[in-house]
Amino acid sequence: MTVYRQADKILIAYASWAKQDVHIKLDINWKAVNLQPGQVSIKTPSVQAFQEAHLYSNLDDVTVPAGKGGIIIIEKK
Repeated sequence: MTVYRQADKILIAYASWAKQDVHIKLDINWKAVNLQPGQVSIKTPSVQAFQEAHLYSNLDDVTVPAGKGGIIIIEKK
């Protein structure tokens, strides 16, 4: 997992080499990133041949497809 951070936005890139889908939980230290969980949008952007767009209410259960990865963007509303 890799995290890129700007003042009001975080990009998280993740991947799995498992042979089956896995579920991950991402615990964000909101104080450390200077954001409030109720004041952000959490989404995966649509990237052709990579991932479909999706909105999250939280990051308690993110499905990582077998042998793949994704990008999550957290940004201040």
